[in-house]
Amino acid sequence: MKRIFSILCTVLLMFSTACGADTAEAEPVNAETVYRSLSDHMENVSPQSSELTARLIGLQEEDIIDAYSSFASDQGAQLLVVVETVDEATALKASERLNYYLATLQNSASQYAPDQLALLNEGYIYTNDNIAVLIVSPTASEAKQELASLFHGS
Repeated sequence: MKRIFSILCTVLLMFSTACGADTAEAEPVNAETVYRSLSDHMENVSPQSSELTARLIGLQEEDIIDAYSSFASDQGAQLLVVVETVDEATALKASERLNYYLATLQNSASQYAPDQLALLNEGYIYTNDNIAVLIVSPTASEAKQELASLFHGS
């Protein structure tokens, strides 16, 4: 009787493990995974330090978990900024500051680099939970799809 019970428990354990393999949990989305995924869609950009990114958007160091950015290496308008903050409210604040930064770039381009203005006007700011993203790229539509896939699995 003990052997039958032991075999039955073993079979049930194997069956439950096999079923659980199909329902693997998705990895949490963080700034690094977003940055790596989005930077795959961009060419001619140079990575920048997280300290520069924090200074760029004017957040305190203790408000930022992680930050990544890349700017055009050829003086163009492409850029990617990804900031992971301590909470959703701070991410919204980062998003507002990224919006202000983009508006400043657009204003400057309208005066000094009108050829870059169209690309800057297509700039995209996205916030989800505690992550804020700014994308300016000719491939922004691909990046938007990638963001949807990362955060919503679609």
